[in-house]
Amino acid sequence: MYAIVKHSGCQKKMTVGQKLFIDRVANDKDSKLLFNEVVFLRNENEVIFGEPLVAGALVEAKVLKHIRDDKIHVRHFKRRKHHMKRQGHRQNYTQIEVTAINHGSEKPKKATKKASKTASKTVSNDQ
Repeated sequence: MYAIVKHSGCQKKMTVGQKLFIDRVANDKDSKLLFNEVVFLRNENEVIFGEPLVAGALVEAKVLKHIRDDKIHVRHFKRRKHHMKRQGHRQNYTQIEVTAINHGSEKPKKATKKASKTASKTVSNDQ
């Protein structure tokens, strides 16, 4: 089973147990990370395309570590113009491990009494 997930402007293919690098996220090490923008799901016997997203699908991952990539040197040079510019860049990444892929066909859990009481108390500001 695998899923294609949208994250920070690009799409990543994720399978359970896979370790991959994504753009830096603010979560702490060993914390849980949820991706809810699932575009495509593939199971052993079914394929689910999102329109544009798969309803109720969720990918869970665990943050392993935060790293910085090697420095990239950017040089601009114009001959005979006495112009040269140098610049460096290091990209920040987060390494994650995909722990579970849940598709939306599963029934949601029933709300507990405590959650249903707080959900029923809504405040409206009708004036």
